[in-house]
Amino acid sequence: MSAFSVWRFLPSVLGAIAAWVLLLRVPLKAHTRMVSELLATTRPISTAVGGGIWSGGTWPLGASWPFVRMDLFDWGLRIGPSNGWVRFLIPTTELQWTDISSIKRKVGRVRIDWATPDGRSVHFVTLTGIPRLFFETWGRHGFDVDS
Repeated sequence: MSAFSVWRFLPSVLGAIAAWVLLLRVPLKAHTRMVSELLATTRPISTAVGGGIWSGGTWPLGASWPFVRMDLFDWGLRIGPSNGWVRFLIPTTELQWTDISSIKRKVGRVRIDWATPDGRSVHFVTLTGIPRLFFETWGRHGFDVDS
């Protein structure tokens, strides 16, 4: 095999490595679990499906509707993939109420900031609207979010 043929395939190999890093490693590093395994196995009270943008890590990660699901629990929130087949592309964030610093409603989305020094947050966007139960529960836990 000549040196010319090796160099011809080098961009393809480098592209495959870059795709592996971007599509598999970065979302997996963005996973956040702040709840115990026991709490994580409980059933959600309510669910909303939409899109999401995770910021505050290496760089923002996002997924459009309908690939992100936000689950409401007694113990807090889980925001992650809506289907199992996108699990390796979309991070899962599980936060107890004490780990959330603020919840802000903006036009067409909700921003959830969590109490970490690096200023991490998730923007959740939905086309169908967030169920009223989410806003009622957030209010009971001290978050001033207008419904």
